[in-house]
Amino acid sequence: MLATPAYLISDDEHDAERIDNRFQCSSFWCQVIQISGQDAALIKVREQIEKVSALETPILKDEIERAHRDQQEISDRFAHWQHQEALKIELLTLL
Repeated sequence: MLATPAYLISDDEHDAERIDNRFQCSSFWCQVIQISGQDAALIKVREQIEKVSALETPILKDEIERAHRDQQEISDRFAHWQHQEALKIELLTLL
């Protein structure tokens, strides 16, 4: 699996949602402390999203597409090989 910018951004956004859901309490001081911790964590995640977004260049997109094509070709070849092996086994059982 490729850790593409889109995948990393999605993962970071999921982290941001978890941070939002994690920091919940009822007392005033607890909320003040948690809000500052939550804000710091969210700022870090947002900064990470910005950095990853900057990586998404046409060259990288082309390389990701090439890697996906290569992976598909390998999968197709393996499936063909498996099919050929299954036919050989079937032929051997008929003999």
